[in-house]
Amino acid sequence: MFEVSRTALVLLVALPVFLLLVIAGALWFHTRRLKEELTQRQRISNELRISEERWEIACEGSNEVIWDWNGGADDLYISARLMSMLGYESSTPIVSFKLWVKLIHPDDVDRISHQFLLHLRRETDFFQTELRLRCYDHSYRCFQIRGRARHDHTGKVIRMAGSATDITEQQFIRAQVKDRTEQLDAIFSLSTDAFVTFDQQLRVKYVNPAFQQLTGMAPETVLGLTDEALGEKINALCVSTRPFPGMQALRALAISPGKIGGELIELVFPTRCILHVSLNTNSAVTVSQILYLRDVTHAVIVEDMKSEFLSTAAHELRTPMANILGFAELLATREFEERERKEFQNIILAQSQRMATILDELLDLARIEARKGKDFVFTRVNLKSLVQEIADSFNLPEGRSAPVISLPDLYCKADQGKARQTILNVLSNAYKYSPASSAVQIYQAEPAVTNNRPLVGIVIQDHGIGIEKQHLPRVFERFYRVDTSGSTPGTGLGMSIVKELMGNLGGEVLIDSTPGKGTSVTLLFPLYGDKEIRQALPA
Repeated sequence: MFEVSRTALVLLVALPVFLLLVIAGALWFHTRRLKEELTQRQRISNELRISEERWEIACEGSNEVIWDWNGGADDLYISARLMSMLGYESSTPIVSFKLWVKLIHPDDVDRISHQFLLHLRRETDFFQTELRLRCYDHSYRCFQIRGRARHDHTGKVIRMAGSATDITEQQFIRAQVKDRTEQLDAIFSLSTDAFVTFDQQLRVKYVNPAFQQLTGMAPETVLGLTDEALGEKINALCVSTRPFPGMQALRALAISPGKIGGELIELVFPTRCILHVSLNTNSAVTVSQILYLRDVTHAVIVEDMKSEFLSTAAHELRTPMANILGFAELLATREFEERERKEFQNIILAQSQRMATILDELLDLARIEARKGKDFVFTRVNLKSLVQEIADSFNLPEGRSAPVISLPDLYCKADQGKARQTILNVLSNAYKYSPASSAVQIYQAEPAVTNNRPLVGIVIQDHGIGIEKQHLPRVFERFYRVDTSGSTPGTGLGMSIVKELMGNLGGEVLIDSTPGKGTSVTLLFPLYGDKEIRQALPA
């Protein structure tokens, strides 16, 4: 009985101790697990904080704004970075859809809403657009918005998120590039000079419209050709006396130090013309060289005309100068009778006067061409009074009668001095090239209208030797004389001066002639006054 009691007593004492040990072990294990969970949570929290900081720094560094919409009508989150980018002092993120819409430029709202709905209906894979947002100072900055919606199994939008990037500077640069590109396109398109650009493989990359106009080659027929192949096609259009020199020769000329310019070529198709071709090399990645073709036909013709004119002028001056020098030398080195001496002196005087006349008329032409009518003083001129004044002061050849004038009061707009010079030149020719027994007549010309300009004028008609039909087109050429015998004095410059003066006066000069019957020269001047203009215009 006693032994049983001791066992029971041991059990009674050991059981609570065991239970305490079990409870302590359970508490230790639970505490350890709790500590591990807290450590894990702290680690996750730190990682999340670091991740958020990294994300915020990345967004700030890249001008990115984060936005999130959970599908609710007015439940929108836009990071506070946007407000600082727009110049607002608030650092609070936008959490209202209505506030967001208020920031959008009114002209962009409808377009953005339409694109947004298209994406919500899954008609676009991504939502991407550009819009303008109002800044604190009421200016606008441009943003590019990107995002993508998520749908549940029923197709309902449950969330949509994305980013916004400030592209104001890029838009400005893009606008500048666009403007510059449009300007260059306009220059290349409107230029009368042809341009051909080549890539790094020396193949044709671009040709402007002027190239086709000058050569007749459509862009699609030359794009992609090598420069040598293009040179062969151009050379096929040239005359043998002025061929295309070849791209290699032009390239060598372009890189040669001290050498300037290019070469002249002459095309026979599509129209006969003279072109100046040159090549410029370039170190740009997109363009290796540029071929220029410029139409210089007019300049070359004018230069040839100048050379011919100077040659002819020198020849015309050489003849009287030779006479003057020859007879002056005779008078200085030999003794002559008084009659012969006087004859030689008269020859020297006549040739000197001829030289003076040529020089005066050459100076007249030079002044006319240089000033192009800028020194003209246009007034109301009565042609009847002017013609009568010229006739009264005209030095008639011996045995000739005064011109027969039949003119009404006729008013034109002209420089009186230049109009006098044109009429006097034509009147002098009328007497010079008509026999002594014939009359010179001056009467009113038929009114005319040229380029909506009413013209009135006079006709000076003689009954002299006339001009052959084949000579009429050359009457206004400098130093050209129908009478090549030399029996009729003159320089061959009078009608050239008349033509130049009438052009600068805004009028016209016309010639009608029949060999053996005489010549009629019509001088037409711009009409003066509204009343006369209305009367002259056809009904």
